[in-house]
Amino acid sequence: MKFISLILIFFSLAIAKDFNVWVENFKKEALTQNISQKTINKAFKDVKLLKVVLKADKNQPEKKVSLDNYLKKIVSKKRVSNGVKKYKKNSKILNEISKKYSIDSSVIVALWGVETLYGKVTGNFKIIDALTSLAYEGRREKLFKKQLIYALKIIDKGYIEHKNMKGSWAGAMGQCQFMPSSFLTYAIDYNKDGKRDIWNDKKDIFASMANYLKIKGWKFNEPIFSSVKLPKKFNKKLVNNKKLVNLKEKKSLKEWEKLGIKVDKNIDKNLKASLFVPKNSKNSYLVYKNFFNLKKWNNSNHFALSVGLLAQKISKKIM
Repeated sequence: MKFISLILIFFSLAIAKDFNVWVENFKKEALTQNISQKTINKAFKDVKLLKVVLKADKNQPEKKVSLDNYLKKIVSKKRVSNGVKKYKKNSKILNEISKKYSIDSSVIVALWGVETLYGKVTGNFKIIDALTSLAYEGRREKLFKKQLIYALKIIDKGYIEHKNMKGSWAGAMGQCQFMPSSFLTYAIDYNKDGKRDIWNDKKDIFASMANYLKIKGWKFNEPIFSSVKLPKKFNKKLVNNKKLVNLKEKKSLKEWEKLGIKVDKNIDKNLKASLFVPKNSKNSYLVYKNFFNLKKWNNSNHFALSVGLLAQKISKKIM
């Protein structure tokens, strides 16, 4: 046992040494990106390899949870009722931002609710440590090295202190969970105080989310999805027979209706939609352009549908 313990200690020291070498090399690279030496020294002074982050990266829950179970958990009655309360409490600024950016206020609230439980769970990982760990691990080194550079630029520009820059294990920050690249591109200083505060300021948080969706092509007052039933003799060739998912096939609602799929009469029948039949699910959906806009935020069918369903439920209760 003593011999095995010595091997484990030696192995851990070797990893630590390799990590420190990687960090030193990266610091040199960061200097070439117009980031100050002061910021680099401060950010990496006590940087640590976070093994919990590497473990989380290999065990992402959406890959293992069925859509029905995912929706049951994410779009719970409690999350819907809290969403209604949060909307009413922030209705003035939400409606103002909704009008300015042409983004449905219920969608802003739903995104907020899915991402961070309305600001309650934003993550307590040091962003520099998390991104450094993921970049060092190497599986997606190029991606996380870029995000690490962007994170350093955010600190260098004085948007937030290094010690306060916290978020998820994957590097997403604040109440809207922006990656550093998204922060620099889409975050808004709505209250004009010189900061883009997506951690604490509701105006900046909501405006940043709205700005992201607007730039990505959001269609105001258009649906995200419709729940539908497939007729018994439906042509299964229109969907992938193995996974029963085909989001590439786009037809107008008129065309889908001709194939036997009934759609809400209040929706414009000229809208284009894709049929989404999730694996191991009792439900089927027609998904619209705004569904794909949500996937630009997070490239997950689970995520896009959960935001759409939560927004739909909140909207019905506040109308």
